Amino acid sequence: MAIRFGRAGMPEAVNWRQPCGVAFPASIGFTVSLFMTDLAFADERIVASAKVGILVASVLAGVPGFLVLHRSLSAGAAPRGGDSHPAHA
Repeated sequence: MAIRFGRAGMPEAVNWRQPCGVAFPASIGFTVSLFMTDLAFADERIVASAKVGILVASVLAGVPGFLVLHRSLSAGAAPRGGDSHPAHA
């Protein structure tokens, strides 16, 4: 929002796909969801169903995030320093 309203600028080597790709995995909330499930429900069948739902939702959040980030980096948005493979720096 700060970028959209002119209060901040986008960093040089960042495109809009990258923040969007990070937003998907940020929505996981995996550990807190599992903890709250254990506190909220006494019936083991409900707990098991909730945990399966949490795992499925985590995958549904993580996979698109990975794909968006992978595609945005493959599309030419090099990390700072200009090396497309930071492990080889």
